[in-house]
Amino acid sequence: VTAPKDLTVVEVDSETVDVSWMNEMLVTEYLVTYVPTAPGGLELDMRVSGDKKMATIRELEPGIEYLISVYAVLNNKMSLPVSARVATREPAFISQTA
Repeated sequence: VTAPKDLTVVEVDSETVDVSWMNEMLVTEYLVTYVPTAPGGLELDMRVSGDKKMATIRELEPGIEYLISVYAVLNNKMSLPVSARVATREPAFISQTA
């Protein structure tokens, strides 16, 4: 199975990250994994239909760097991943003027 390529971070918020990737091969699905780069972080994953080339990862912690990997899956065989590191935004604080 050919690995996806050109993993791109499209948009970053404090709790969501949008990513997209390229793949010439038709696959069953994609497995998107994400884990904080700090030690002890829990790896989570989500599955995306093989006809899609983008995903929105939700419920992330603000101000944390994550390692995001995308694997192509075809007939239960997994490709090597394409990966990117991305840090979510710090939470926005609204300043109130007296």
